[in-house]
Formats: sequence, structure tokens, C-alpha cells
Amino acid sequence: MAFLQEYTMLDELGRGGFATVYKVRHNELGYIRAVRVLNETIVDANSPTWQKFLRECKVLLRLGNGNHPNIVHIYQPRLLENKALVEMDYVDGQDILHYLKQNRNFVPADEVIRMALQMSSALAYCHEDIYRFCMDRDADNLQDDPSDGSKVLIDDKTRKRLIEKYKVIHNDIHSGNIMRREDGNFVLLDFGLSIEGGDVVRSSRRRNGAPEYKAPEKWDDEAILTEQSDIYSFGIVLYQYLAGRTPFPYNSNMSPYKAEYELGKAHLIEAPPSIETLRKAFFEKKFEGQEYRKDYPQWLEEVILKCLRKNPAERFRNGKELYDHIKEFENRSTHFSLEEGTRLEQLNARNDELELEIGRLREINRSLNIVLNEKINTLQQKEKSLQEAKENSETLQKKNESLEQRVEQLLKKINEKEGGDTIESTENKNNTSKVVELSNLNLTVNNVTFTMVYVDGGTFTMGGTTEQGDDCDNNELPIHQVTLNGFYVGETEVTRALWKAVRGSNQDYNESDMRPVDFVSWNDCQLFIDKLNQLTGKLFRLPTEAEWEYAARGGNRKSNFKFSGSNHLDEVAWYASNSDGRTHSVKGKRSNEIGLYDMSGNLCEWCADWHGYYSASPQTNPLGPSAGMYKILRGGSWANGPSYCRVSKRDYASPDFKSSNVGFRLALIPD
Repeated sequence: MAFLQEYTMLDELGRGGFATVYKVRHNELGYIRAVRVLNETIVDANSPTWQKFLRECKVLLRLGNGNHPNIVHIYQPRLLENKALVEMDYVDGQDILHYLKQNRNFVPADEVIRMALQMSSALAYCHEDIYRFCMDRDADNLQDDPSDGSKVLIDDKTRKRLIEKYKVIHNDIHSGNIMRREDGNFVLLDFGLSIEGGDVVRSSRRRNGAPEYKAPEKWDDEAILTEQSDIYSFGIVLYQYLAGRTPFPYNSNMSPYKAEYELGKAHLIEAPPSIETLRKAFFEKKFEGQEYRKDYPQWLEEVILKCLRKNPAERFRNGKELYDHIKEFENRSTHFSLEEGTRLEQLNARNDELELEIGRLREINRSLNIVLNEKINTLQQKEKSLQEAKENSETLQKKNESLEQRVEQLLKKINEKEGGDTIESTENKNNTSKVVELSNLNLTVNNVTFTMVYVDGGTFTMGGTTEQGDDCDNNELPIHQVTLNGFYVGETEVTRALWKAVRGSNQDYNESDMRPVDFVSWNDCQLFIDKLNQLTGKLFRLPTEAEWEYAARGGNRKSNFKFSGSNHLDEVAWYASNSDGRTHSVKGKRSNEIGLYDMSGNLCEWCADWHGYYSASPQTNPLGPSAGMYKILRGGSWANGPSYCRVSKRDYASPDFKSSNVGFRLALIPD
């Protein structure tokens, strides 16, 4: 190649759609380096491709100021005979993805820890330490240190400003961008999607970057790109290097759109599989006949799981905090005896048990407060009624007689109708009393009216029953008998109009907007319900998972449909095939047997319960586990296929999770 005449080409290291990388020897000086050459012919220095190439090189040249041993170094980019090229260090080794496959998906734990230390050190440099090597006394308006004129004064405010200005967010960390040298050390490559000082060099959209490593917030809003996004991607790499595979693999048997949709959903709401279980499986596959014993420290798994928190605020703040954390644990572990290490793990385990117990006690306390408030309200109402009865006994007697006459007339009318089910009569030895069963409630809050449907109590089979077909997941089993008392449940999902009426939200919701409210977390629902209870004097709440499924199945009028109200999903639900990629106004499809709408489709709905696994034992008014990490979601949404809209389908997410396909409906205990 004429434009490479000053080099001898030794090997072609890689070729992509954007550039080709060669291993070369400089003919005059004799050094060996890699040369990256853009495939596109560059017309002149004003070419957008050349300018974009220069911007990427600028980031790498800035990173080179500190000469970090775990970041690839480049040298001055050039435009030779209409070809853009840049020299970079030649890394003798292979990326860790291929290295892991070469080792049959199992590498020693000390190798994983060494990679974690070196790559977190590289991220610490990119996210924070780089400013020390890039700051400019004049351009950054730095003040001289009076005690030493060769230095500058940097207070905490100035330091934060410099970090924000010079930081570099890699934005494309995956196992193919981390090289393992032959000497066992690691190097971070490819800053083509990087961000410096908040300036996006190239947008990391879903079609760019590696989706198996993409942080949850990138799937929801690609404009939110922070140091925590790098932390999540690196957490996936660490998980893969220790467990032998990524937590959420790309399914190449699906269409690309569906595969990425399922992958994005997993990143948003699913918990990673057990690292120890996966590592054990790959160990036993590689070393047949040998028994696996846990060979990595517990702190390493805790670090990985913190990197993989769905909420960015719960991860490490940046690479610096991650590196310091790993370094502290690594140093501590080298000084601990085996007995001390065992004791520490026991204390950690005990701490976890105590945290679960605290969570359980808080849930019990909340339940007791609800019961106590109900009893106080009941006693206050009874006291008020007794006082009125004493003062107005004659008037009350007349009203009672009039009421009995009205009930008798109503009984007579309903008994003449088929299927009348709102009134029944009971007798005792001394008198005859007419008992009116609870009917639907129509309530109005700030001019917005909504309906609560009364669901008669009963017993039903919960879980993946026969009519649910072969789509059932393991967490829908075993099927079991559940008995419930009567309760109220929202005729529809909570609408945007009702949300605005209760919360006074400044979101752009129209008072007449009858689409269900979305992008609400489980925690948001609790705030809404507390405010609604203050406005109405009632005790609204989220339905339990058992109440939700019982109501979706049609209560004691159930017809054993696969979906809520029908075996034909189009009749009762907005879902992926008919929703046009959005929510629709409530009551736009047919209701189920007891008059409830959209329990299949439109939006997934929060339930009160923590996620847990079923028991085969019969249960009465179950409340789910006393504590946990995730809250239950039910019902499928506009974005889901038929399998997700079944009445027994279970899903879950952290209480702070929000999405365009998640909303809720209300429940209410009868007075």
C-alpha cells in the first residue's frame, strides 16, 4: 500500500466497516506498532470523517497525558495520500472474550481480581484522575500556591470543576474492548464512542455498541450517559469473566428486534443469575470428575452486584470509587487469616439476615398501622352513630322502618330477575333482617370520577393452570388453592386524569386524558395512594398478587379463560400486535366477567407483594414474602406479546423502577 511505504506490514490485526488495523515495523526507526487506517478515502482535511476521526484521537491523546499503563496509547494522527491513519501501541495478546472462550469459560479467580484492579484503575483515571495531567494554569484560571509558586491551589470546588471538564466516559466497555497481554496484564481499547466533558463524540444508540453490556438507563433514554453507565458495563464484563458468560445473553435465534427487546427488558428488570452456580457448571465441564469449591472471595461478588444495580444512584459513583473499593478489599484479604475471613463472611451473612428481618418487621408494622387505623375509624364511626341514636331515637326508628320497606321492595324486584346477586335475606329467631351485599362504588376526586368494582370472596386455583398452556414459567408453579375475602378493585387502571386530580402533577396531563398513567414506580404508587386516602378518608392500597389474579380470572364468575375475559386476546387487550406502540384510553376493549377492563395488556400493573416463589399449600388471603428486592408486576402491556398477557404470568422489578409500559390499579378493603 503506497501510503504505508514508510512501514513494513507484518500482519493484519483486524478489519471492520470503519477501519483496518495492521501490525507494522517502521522502516527507518525500527519500532513495532499498530497502525489504524480508515477504510474511507479522505478528500481533504475538511472531510467530516476526518474531523470525527480527529475528535476520537483527541480523546486518546488526552488520555495519554498520564501515560496510564492500562489504557492504549496513540501517537499523532496523520492524513497521507487521502488516507487517515494513526499509530498506537501494539498489544501482544487477545481480547478477554476470546481468552475466556479459549479457557472454556473458566479462568482462575486471581486472574479476575487482577483484571478488576487494572481496569477499575483505568476507569478511575478516565473518570477523575485525568484532570491532574490536563489542567492548564491560565486556561482554567488557577491560582498560584503562595508557599510554592510552581504549584497551583486546588480547592474542592475547583477540583470538581476540573474533573467535570476533563473526564472521559468510555461509553462502549465490553469484553472485546479489553485486551489481555501475554504477560497477563490488561489494556482498555477503542474510545470510538467516548464522551469527554459531557460532549458526545458519537451517539451510543441501540444499533451501536454491544447490547449485552448496555446499562438499563441507556435502553430507556439514550441521552442519559454518565460514569455510572460505564460502571454497569464494566460490571457485566466482571460478571462474565468470573461466571463464564454474561448475565443476559443475546438470543441469536430470535429476530434482531425481538432479541434486543428481550435483552433490554432483562437489563431493566431481571436479577442476574447466581454467579457461583454458573461458575460451578463451567468448572465441572472443564475439569471433568473434579468437585468445585467456591474459589473467589465474597466481596468480589458483592462488588459485581453493586455495579449491576438497576438504579444508577445505587452503583459506585465512578471508576475512582470502584477502584478504591476493590483495592481496599484486595489489600484487606491479603492480611486476613482464613479464620478471620470465615468470621467476616459469617458476620456479613448475619448482617444480611438482620436486614431481611428489619424489612419484615417494617412490613408487619405497616400492616398493623393499617389495621389499627381501620379499627380507630370503625370505633369513631360507631361512637358517632350511638350518639346520634341517643339524641334522635324516634327519627332513627322511622328511618329504619322506611329502609326495611325499601329493602323488601328491592328484594322482590331482584328476585324476579335472572342472576340477581346484589341482595340476599337472612333470618334469626327474633327478627328478619335484610343484608345488602356490597355493590360497586363510584367516587369523585377533584371532578374526576372513577369506579371501584366489588369482587365477591371465594376460592380459586392460582398459578399456571391447564388453560394457560405451555407458555407458563417455573415461577407460576406449583398451582395452589387460595381463599380470599371480598374486596374492591379498580374498574380500570389509574388514569392520567385521576393521577393529576390527586397528585396535582405538573406533568403535561390533560384533565380528560383517560389513558392509564405510566412511568410510575411502586414507590410513586404509595405516595399517590397516601394522598388519595387523605382526600377520600378511605384506605386504598395496591391489590395483592392473589387478589389481582383472582379478579383477572373473573372472581367467582370465572370462565377459565387464558386472558382476562377471553381466550382471544384482541377482544380484551391492547398488546404488541394491535397497540401501535403506545397506550390507549381505558375501557377501549371488552371487560372480563366481573366488569374489569385492561387486566390483560395496555400496562403492566404493580401489586403490593414482594416477589417470591409459590408454595403448594392452600393459603387464605396471602400477602407474599415479608421482604425482598423486587415487587410483583402483572398483566402484560402494549409492548408485550400474548404470553406476557396471560392471567397467571408473573413479572417483577425493583420498587423504584419506572417504564413506559408500567402503571397500576387500586384496591380497597370494604368498610
